[in-house]
Amino acid sequence: MKRWIVAGALLLAPTAHAQPRGADIEGRFQDPAEERRIELDAGDVDEAGGTTRTRAGGGTGDSLEDRLYLRERPDALGDAARQFQDQQLETLLREREQLLVQRRQTAIQLLEEFIREEPEDAAEMPDALLRLAELRWEQARADYLVAFEAWNAVPAENRSADSPRPDYTVSVALYDRILENHRSYDRYDFVMYMKAFAMTEAGRPDIALELYRRILAEFPESRFVPDAHMALAEAEFAEANFAGALARYDQVLRYRESELYGLALFKSAWCLWRMNQTTESATRFRRVLDLGRGRGRVSADQRQRLRELQSEALEYLIQVFTEDESNTAQDLFTFLEEIGGERYADRVLVRLAARFYEQDRWDNGIEAYNLVLERTPSDERAPRWQLQIARGRAALGEPDAAVAALDELAGTYLEGSNWVSQQSDPEVVADTREMIERAIRVRAMRWHDLAQRENQDRLFERAEELYGIYLEHFPDGEQSYDLRFYRAEILFHRLERYDEAGQNYLVAAQQDPQGRYTRDSLYNAIGAFERVREAQLQRCTAQRSGQGQGQAPAPAPEEDAETEDAETDGEEASDDEAEAEDAPAAQDPCGETENDVRFSSAIELYVELFPDDPDLPEILFRQGQLYYDREIYDPAVRLFGQLLERFPNSPYAVTAGERILESFNRARDYQNIETWARRLKDSPAFQTEESQRRLDTLILTAVFATGEQLAQRGEHEDAATAYLRAAREFPRDDRAPQAYFNAGLEYQAAGNLGGASSAYDQLIQTHPGTEIGARGAWNGAQMYESIAQFSDAARFYESYAESFPNGTQAEDALYNATLLRVTAGDSGPAVQNGERFLERFGRSDDATEVTFLIAQAHANAENWNEAAQVYQRFIRRTRDSNRQIEAHTRMAEALTRGGDTSGASNALNQAVRLARRRRNQLNETGLYYAAQARFRQAEQILAEYEAIQIAGPMDSLRQRLERKSELLRRAAEAFADVVQFQVAEYVTAALFQIGRSYELYAEGLRDTPTPEGLSEEEEMAYFDQLSSFVIPIEERALEAYEGGYQTALELRIFNRWTAQLREGLTRLNDVQYPPLREMGGDITDAAAIPIPPPLDGLRRGEPEAETPEAAAPAATPAAASEEAPEAEEAQPSAAERRRARRRRARQRRRRR
Repeated sequence: MKRWIVAGALLLAPTAHAQPRGADIEGRFQDPAEERRIELDAGDVDEAGGTTRTRAGGGTGDSLEDRLYLRERPDALGDAARQFQDQQLETLLREREQLLVQRRQTAIQLLEEFIREEPEDAAEMPDALLRLAELRWEQARADYLVAFEAWNAVPAENRSADSPRPDYTVSVALYDRILENHRSYDRYDFVMYMKAFAMTEAGRPDIALELYRRILAEFPESRFVPDAHMALAEAEFAEANFAGALARYDQVLRYRESELYGLALFKSAWCLWRMNQTTESATRFRRVLDLGRGRGRVSADQRQRLRELQSEALEYLIQVFTEDESNTAQDLFTFLEEIGGERYADRVLVRLAARFYEQDRWDNGIEAYNLVLERTPSDERAPRWQLQIARGRAALGEPDAAVAALDELAGTYLEGSNWVSQQSDPEVVADTREMIERAIRVRAMRWHDLAQRENQDRLFERAEELYGIYLEHFPDGEQSYDLRFYRAEILFHRLERYDEAGQNYLVAAQQDPQGRYTRDSLYNAIGAFERVREAQLQRCTAQRSGQGQGQAPAPAPEEDAETEDAETDGEEASDDEAEAEDAPAAQDPCGETENDVRFSSAIELYVELFPDDPDLPEILFRQGQLYYDREIYDPAVRLFGQLLERFPNSPYAVTAGERILESFNRARDYQNIETWARRLKDSPAFQTEESQRRLDTLILTAVFATGEQLAQRGEHEDAATAYLRAAREFPRDDRAPQAYFNAGLEYQAAGNLGGASSAYDQLIQTHPGTEIGARGAWNGAQMYESIAQFSDAARFYESYAESFPNGTQAEDALYNATLLRVTAGDSGPAVQNGERFLERFGRSDDATEVTFLIAQAHANAENWNEAAQVYQRFIRRTRDSNRQIEAHTRMAEALTRGGDTSGASNALNQAVRLARRRRNQLNETGLYYAAQARFRQAEQILAEYEAIQIAGPMDSLRQRLERKSELLRRAAEAFADVVQFQVAEYVTAALFQIGRSYELYAEGLRDTPTPEGLSEEEEMAYFDQLSSFVIPIEERALEAYEGGYQTALELRIFNRWTAQLREGLTRLNDVQYPPLREMGGDITDAAAIPIPPPLDGLRRGEPEAETPEAAAPAATPAAASEEAPEAEEAQPSAAERRRARRRRARQRRRRR
């Protein structure tokens, strides 16, 4: 059935509207906003700046006290509160100092009074003198500090040349008094040591050294021996007598527990270095670094001195090594391995790298940092070392390498990296992120600033690249808005990469619509996208021109570049080709590109943020017209749509609406034509009656066209929905019936039968008597009939007959409705349809068949009397003997069910007589029902036979046996007649019934009560005689079972009769025919098969070889399992079968 197909294009009538003032007028946004100067803050001069924690090996930050205070006081006191606290602390310290001074003065007075009053030889006198000397020492030191503070407060130009010095005269005099008068004093060596120290402070090292020598000579076991050696060594060192100093330092090294051991070791290494014994010197420096290992707990002061000493040792070790400029970081590492100091390699390498940088030996420093990074990649300081590498590359004038180093810095040490996963302190990760963010940002901005001041293209490129790295890793950072704008500025004004520039401008504006650069961003974004679009439109024009001349379409820009590279063997592309690469690759320049989408987004955002711009309507229209004129409709529609939405009362609104509809019409986009036509109905510019009428027509036509397009694309469900919308929205239109019909067809194609049925029902209800309505009813019926949903199919046929009585297929519809209702078991509607058919088409050739269907419907409803009467009517109407036999047989069934056994018997007799009389004229149907009629007669005889019980009075036993014998004979004859009709199904059934009849007769005889009064021998003789009478009967039963079973196997009939034949064989000869389940098989019902053809004759002997046609039907698995053993069984002789039955008879007697 053909659908009603709409025209391929919709014609839009022209209307009067404001015309554009020139399609080739350039857009407003051609002249960009002026390039912005980079705004580099004063604090953005240090890439590694910012608040970071002080760590070993590098870094800056607040003091330990400040950090501890801030951790304890996270609320961060204000300046006023902190100032007050400092004042309070200063007052407290001043008061405490005054208290100490007072106590010292009191102690001095008491001691001086004691010394004046006591004799010189008093036992306590040396201790008193020593304590007084110490207090006078403290007082002299305090006075010196006050004097020095006052001297230092004077401006340098007004100070005296000589700075204040401490005056230890009083203390020295007291020391001399002890040394002169108390030589036996147990702390005599201490007094000598203190005087020597005072002489050193007073600038008299000669006296001090003599005292140290006296200590060594007079007190060799004194605890001040190491101190004396150290003082003498220092004096030699000061005179550059390094050999002499080394000897004294070595004496100190004999006292490992001395606090001077570490300093002596360090100074000895220094002496060795000065003596050019560098290897031994480095070894001792390494030993200095080992100090503290294995020494147990040490005090805080000792730990601090060790750190300072080790740090100084490191510094001197570096100085020793860097004096030879040929040495590299790898050389130092190798040397440390040789002297066993590889554990300090990282600390040394970091110091070495810093020293190299101080000396502007950037390559050597980079090598050192790379080496330490290779050794300890997970160290928390690793990001700082990588940053130093980037700094070194920049200092070498290698911006490309610096960018690569910074890129590696961000990629290796930010979230998600292995380094981050190995850090246990979240603060380290946070500090590192802050450092990396600042480093990349500051470096990019510095290069950008320098490039602007010196107009260096290379720095612009590197700054843009760093901006890109920053935005990749910190897209939402606080500075990302500014940096995205700066990057766009470089791309637009300097590199002329307009596609990327426009994208960055647009994202910046979207990121912060109220930002300080947003207006310029959108302004320049539109200009950038315009430039990209212009290049695309030029390629589109060239491409269409080439196609018009029979040339192949121009490839995409990337393809151009690849082809050129291949042809020129690596030559650079031309400037034009480089500009062409701004456009996205592999996009059709004549269609809507990603650039168009971004361009529209920029326009939309500009309109949203700056809606009061009076030129916007004309801008939107003219930009849309540029696309429209070049037949690039998607961006044209977007721009015209923005105009209509934002400025519905603009003089350009009508033209914009017409352009939208025409754009979709040219593109055959009927769905959007419908959408926009509906929107335009609400637009102020389209409220005239003529405009509304034309839009309605356009909507309906577009919906039909949409449905056709969807159908052609295989989207049948959506096509059906479109057609239904057309029919329901415009029910009075002449195309509404066709729309319902098309909807039904499309729902059918989509497999949505419910939807199709509903569409056809609506078509029939709303448009009865029409030709297309009749087709819908017929289609609905055929649809359901094809999937065997007969009741639904009949309903549509009935609708056809009722709603379209004069239709060309009304008779067929009513006949089909009757037949399908009978088939579905809908008896009441079937009878009604049949009677209606006979009433309207009583003279039709199908009237007789409809009569038969009515009878079947009555029978299905168990209306037995009505069924029998209608079958009788059918018999009188038909002249077909086969159908008459079928009707007689079915009528017998109805009469039997209705309780009229006599009438049923008469009907069966008529069927059998007619079959015998017309035997040669019968087809398969006639033979089938003739066999069925005769089989039912035989069953009636068999039922009468089984009703007679052999058990009973002995005087009437003979009459009962004779009656049973007679009935058995008649039943056998009747079943034999069934076989003569040669219907396979009833052949097996008849043979089973014959065998079963004989088997039941034999069982009845065996179950006859034994006469009373017989002796055992007489009883045995009685049973032997009874067996000789019964066995031949069982033989006949067995022969009937075997014949029937073999016939069933040959004809591949597997039904209940086949199973019962096999069971009968097992009952009579379980040796030859053991139970199937014991053999691993079973007989199951097979699928329904058609009425088999008549047999040519029963095969009593060996079966004939099957032809391929006869062997075609496949046996069921159960049947296959059954056939194999049967084919191999050896047939027992008649004598063997008799002996077996006798044995079974004796066994049954014993059981009884």
